[in-house]
Amino acid sequence: MESVGDEIRVNGTPMLVRRFEASQPADAVVDYFDHEWSNEPYAKPVQHTKLGTWTVLNQDIGDRHRSVQVRELAPGTIEGLLAVTSPALHREPVLAIRLPLDFSIVSVVDSTDQGRVAQQIMASSHQSLNIIDNAIESELRTSGWSTPQRRKTANALLISANRGDAQFDAVINAKAGGAIAIFNIVGGSRP
Repeated sequence: MESVGDEIRVNGTPMLVRRFEASQPADAVVDYFDHEWSNEPYAKPVQHTKLGTWTVLNQDIGDRHRSVQVRELAPGTIEGLLAVTSPALHREPVLAIRLPLDFSIVSVVDSTDQGRVAQQIMASSHQSLNIIDNAIESELRTSGWSTPQRRKTANALLISANRGDAQFDAVINAKAGGAIAIFNIVGGSRP
């Protein structure tokens, strides 16, 4: 298994994630985890779900939650992610940038990997790309970021800027009634 980031918080909840590959059939790996988890003393039921091409198992264990998701990567090879979360250690995420007021946050992922901090924010807005563009540029300039570089098409906007060793990148896609955005901030200090 290999680590996916040194430290990860998803919407404020810490998470330990490991990625693995196996040459066994996906069903065999799922059956293995289901059997092992179901036979532990005081184990809660294992929940099975499908998420696209992934088969997902979830189980609460005391004040923690664990999951494994498995999918076929190529014939004869499966990919899996094993995660343990600690909802009891949840703390509200602090955004690395101030978003324009119209944005509603969908998710915030904070991570540290090899000493480098990063934050990914997914958010939606009811505003047009032009209004979002102006609002983000104003916020970046007010917060000391370099002059934003942008590429724009009819349905998408890409923005990037720097501040010291920090880099800001945003991808905003138009959708019916507004837009969906992914903001990535890598490096710099966190509030």
